[in-house]
Amino acid sequence: MKYAALVMALFSLLFGMGGCSMPEQTAGAGAEDSEAEEDRIIAVPVQVELPHRGEIAAHFETTSRVEAEHRVEVMSEGVGRAERILVEEGDTVRRGEVIAELETREAQASLRQAEVQMRQNEVEYDRAKRGYEAGVIPRMEYENAQFAYEQSKANFEAQQIQFENLTVRAPLTGAVTEMHARSGMLISSGNPVCTIVDPSTYRLVVHAPERDLPRLELGQRASVAIDALDGETFDARVSRINPSVDPTSGTVRVVLEFADEAKERLREAAFARVRLVMTTREDALLVPKDGVLEEAGRRFVYVVVDEDGNSPGTDPMAPDKEFGRLIAERRYIETGLEDSHSTEVVSGLDEDAFVVTVGHYNLRHGADVRLMDPDEELQAGLDMPADEALERARDERAAGRRRQEAMEN
Repeated sequence: MKYAALVMALFSLLFGMGGCSMPEQTAGAGAEDSEAEEDRIIAVPVQVELPHRGEIAAHFETTSRVEAEHRVEVMSEGVGRAERILVEEGDTVRRGEVIAELETREAQASLRQAEVQMRQNEVEYDRAKRGYEAGVIPRMEYENAQFAYEQSKANFEAQQIQFENLTVRAPLTGAVTEMHARSGMLISSGNPVCTIVDPSTYRLVVHAPERDLPRLELGQRASVAIDALDGETFDARVSRINPSVDPTSGTVRVVLEFADEAKERLREAAFARVRLVMTTREDALLVPKDGVLEEAGRRFVYVVVDEDGNSPGTDPMAPDKEFGRLIAERRYIETGLEDSHSTEVVSGLDEDAFVVTVGHYNLRHGADVRLMDPDEELQAGLDMPADEALERARDERAAGRRRQEAMEN
């Protein structure tokens, strides 16, 4: 309980509570100057960072599911009861491999009958042909025998196809992801037997807003996190861009391809979180995203300057660094690209500016500030007894309210 109270006291000391002002800057002041300190505006403790140069990219973020370009629902072309199912879900099959066999007795009987009829007509056709060539059979009788043979031959071939259709074969090499048929089931023509996907054709299809069409190009990089693999991230690239816009959704269909080694680990329909790199800028001036504020449509940052309006140095947290009076100054900036951590500053900020990143939400232009190191502040508070920290926090809050009221009046 004492530790929890101490932590609350520290937060009160550092940032104030309920909109109160922050602890007073006490550089060079002794215990005998406490009354003078009460008459001064409390300096707000802030943490600062210098802008830095680096690369930043704008991303289009969306979600999708892994799909195989070559995905086939294997249909039965024959009719019959399934006698044998030779594969199960998860099996790998090769093109032409037997998947299922349907009952063949009736088809075999029809095929034999068609074959006998074809042979009989073939004999009659050969006899008629020799007789016609010898001039003892009229042409019409010869042609009738020829037509009968050709018809029986076509019927035999049709029966042969029907017999072969009772054996279901894999149309492509891939993995069986779903079984629809079971042994003993009556299967009709057009009924699905199983689903096969080719893992080597795994890809992602995303739909980008049409306003991003000018920024889309082949080969663009994307980062893809797969939930089924504990959020593991894979690289992908844009392989196809539909040149037309879907009039219903106002989006453009974009296909992303994975590297071959990544496809071996993916799973069909796995949920994917996609970050597609739209624009990249190198050597951009970057500031922490949390340090950028906005008011009335204008973006700004607070920077720390000395009494003359100059930056107090190049290393805000240098050891044993001594500063005079420090003031918060609002700087309006023009921003460019932005990611989850940084914002690009196009204009309005110098590289040596101390940008406030912590404690800036309650700042005002011209407010007195002091630089803090959070680790040192926390350690100093931990060395203070809990009762003393709480009492000090109460005093600082009361003093802050008085100063706030004085400034408002």
